[in-house]
Amino acid sequence: LGGRKSHSGRATMLTVQYRMHEAICAFPSEHFYDNKLETAPEVGSRRDPGGDFWRDCWKRLQLPVQFQRPTCFIHVEGKEKVTPVAERGKGGDESKSNAKEVKMIVRVVKAMKARGRLKTCGVRIITPYTAQRDIIEKELEATRKSSTFRELRVGSVAETQGGEADFVILSTVRSLPKSRVLDFPSRPWLRENLGFVAEDNRINVALTRAKFGLIIIGNQHLLSVNGMWRELIRKYHEERCLLSSEDALKMFG
Repeated sequence: LGGRKSHSGRATMLTVQYRMHEAICAFPSEHFYDNKLETAPEVGSRRDPGGDFWRDCWKRLQLPVQFQRPTCFIHVEGKEKVTPVAERGKGGDESKSNAKEVKMIVRVVKAMKARGRLKTCGVRIITPYTAQRDIIEKELEATRKSSTFRELRVGSVAETQGGEADFVILSTVRSLPKSRVLDFPSRPWLRENLGFVAEDNRINVALTRAKFGLIIIGNQHLLSVNGMWRELIRKYHEERCLLSSEDALKMFG
């Protein structure tokens, strides 16, 4: 990213970033950097190791070229599973997982494999919850063994800080049925039902690791009670890259 530098003992925010495609950078710049984070011109001239992967995906939904971007949000209304400390045997707080989101991740990875992109792209799957990370690792074990891939890594947000990848898939995990989402939630309700996913610093890290492609998977109804997520989902809707699960299955079929 832009990063920070010291000059005469004072920290200064650098305003030019050299990692993200400008469409991926747009929301983080707007929300986290007061619209001051610009994309270096040479970023647009880099060779995308994914080739025509995104063009092929959007073509399956018959999306006009002017709306095709290397990013999307997939709405998945899954069910959280709480994993107690005793079951995990690793100490710390309880963790959470979401099987429907795992299935969608596997679908996307298989689409990349089928289209030959695991050989050329470095793929990183990020989630705020270690229980979700562990389940994704297990589900992708067969893919790791049977495929030639440049890089296919799974990690928590904390584990990916400072890193980058060609292609990032973010699993937000937290979910509730729409009927249980409150219009005006209290702070305790938000802490209980969003947890890590409502922390700007964590999400800033997660949204700014990708160079050429970013897929966010989550429950748009629940996430929208948080101001930051509400703005991101609104932006993605306006740019026609907010997808239902059904559209995602067509896109990554």
